[in-house]
Amino acid sequence: MLIENDVFDIASRLKEIDATYDVHYNKITKKFELHGGKPYGLILVFPYEKLDQRALVHARKTRIERLAQIIEEIDMNNAKIERDATSEAKEKICEFLEESIERERIEKR
Repeated sequence: MLIENDVFDIASRLKEIDATYDVHYNKITKKFELHGGKPYGLILVFPYEKLDQRALVHARKTRIERLAQIIEEIDMNNAKIERDATSEAKEKICEFLEESIERERIEKR
């Protein structure tokens, strides 16, 4: 269902970002969707239950012009996840080794 008018004028404000943008409400998924012109179709599904300012921010944030920045953000996040996982693994190894050393001491007594 095409959304042409809404309380916060999000549909018209999205057209200021890109004139081909249309907001639709998918009755099956109960989600708002952003559609572009014929070559694009469905561009994204908004992760919000209501159509508000967050939709504008999300639409701007996910534009193709930001692709390099988005990839950099993903890479930085993946690197942080990897560092955290490595750190956690090292901590677990240290704990295991300390427990093993303690057990060995107890057994030698």
